[in-house]
Amino acid sequence: MISKVSGPSTASAPPQTAPASAPTSRIGWLAAGLILLPVLALGLALFIFLNSPIRLVQPEASGPTPALRAIGQNFLSEHKGLKAVKVRLPDQDLPENLRLHLREPNSTLDLRTASPATLESRENWLRFDFAPLEANYQSRPLVFELEAAKPFQVLAAGEVYREGQSFYEGAAQSGDLTFELEYA
Repeated sequence: MISKVSGPSTASAPPQTAPASAPTSRIGWLAAGLILLPVLALGLALFIFLNSPIRLVQPEASGPTPALRAIGQNFLSEHKGLKAVKVRLPDQDLPENLRLHLREPNSTLDLRTASPATLESRENWLRFDFAPLEANYQSRPLVFELEAAKPFQVLAAGEVYREGQSFYEGAAQSGDLTFELEYA
C-alpha cells in the first residue's frame, strides 16, 4: 500500500563535508616553503635577465691600434634595438672631435652618428649612445667607424670575433677591436 503524505515537503539537509585538508604540522609548511623558495628565486632571476639590456662583450685587449684618424669594425647585429657601442681606449685623453658613424657595409649613408657620451673610468671604456636601431637590422652585418681630426688609438683584441673584422682608414686588418654592443 502506498500512502501519500500531504503538506509541505521537507528538504533534507546536505551531507556534512570535512574541511579541505591542509598541512597541519610545521614540517609540512616548512617543506612547502622550501619547495616554493627556489621556484620564486628562479622566476625572479629569469625576470631580471629578460628585462636587462643585452650586451656583446669582447675579451681583453691585446694592445693598441696604430694612431690613426679613422678606425672601425665590421660586426653582426645579433639582436633588435642596437643602442650603444663602446670601445676601449689605451691610457690616453679623450680624442678631440671624435665621432662614431654606424653604417651598413659598403655604404656611405650613416644609420646613426654619435659623439662620445661618457668615458667610463672603469678600464677606459668610451661609450657612444644613439637612438635604438629598428628591428629589421637584427641579424644584419653593420659597421662602426670612429673618426677624429687628429690621430688616436683604441685597443684591439686580436682574432676573436668570427663575425667581423677591424679596419684602419678603410683598409681591412687581421683582428678585431675591443668593443661592446648594447641592445635595448
